[in-house]
Parts: sequence; structure tokens; C-alpha cells
Amino acid sequence: MTPSSALSATANNYLRALDHAEFTTALAEYWGDLTLLHPFVDGNSRTQKVFVDQLAHQAGWAIDWREINVGALQSARTFSFVDQGKILGDILGSVIVEKDSIPVDVVAGARPRRSDHRAGALGRDDRACGEPVRRAVHMVDPTRRGRRWSSA
Repeated sequence: MTPSSALSATANNYLRALDHAEFTTALAEYWGDLTLLHPFVDGNSRTQKVFVDQLAHQAGWAIDWREINVGALQSARTFSFVDQGKILGDILGSVIVEKDSIPVDVVAGARPRRSDHRAGALGRDDRACGEPVRRAVHMVDPTRRGRRWSSA
């Protein structure tokens, strides 16, 4: 499979109607291809995790992220261009389950509250960031205009 073959997922009906083994193999191959493409300067792993999670969910499967060794997953994704996703498939095989068999908050990991995430991302009150950052944040979330993040 080549990196461009990841685009053929649409031709495969987004991996729907596959049994566990077929789904795991196909997902590992596509995820390996996406890793090889490395489309973003930053955030590839996080973006791919959300994408893969959504793809699995829509295909009737879920990934139990609690059971994955992150280091092994990253190594397998990186190595997948050599082995066509075989190791990645082995790692994913034991954590891919029917989508209704795990709690919803596990599906893509428990998400922090929006305000907690932003405060944590900045690590400080937004007054210390300067005007350009404040303007950028307000462009993304205009409801924040005139308000400050608490340090809690």
C-alpha cells in the first residue's frame, strides 16, 4: 500500500462492514500511511488519533485507549511503512472492540473542559501573552473578549 492509497478508504466505504480482523488490518495500513504522509508541522499524532477514533466509531468499532502502550504505538506507526502495518495491527487488534462495549468517555480519551484546556495550554493568564496572541484567541473564540482566564 502506498501513501496515496490512504485516500482509497472512501472507495472501501470508510472501512465499514468489515469483521474485526479485516478492520484491524485495514486500519493499521491506513494509519501507517497517514503517519508517513505527516501532513502537519505539529499535532500529527493527536489529529490522527481523533481521526482514527472517529473512523473506527463510524465503522462500528471503538479503540480502548486505556490499554495502549503509547511508546509501542508510536514506534509501530513509524515502522509501518516497512512492514505494511503488521506490528501496528498486532497492537491495535487487542484494543479494538465493538463500539458499545466501552464507556463513551474512553473513546477518544476524557476531554478537559474548554476553559481548563486553554488555561493549561497557555500556562498563565492571557494578559502576559501580549496583544497578538490575545487577538488570535479572540478570533477563534469571540466570547472571550474582555474576559481573562483564571489561573485555576
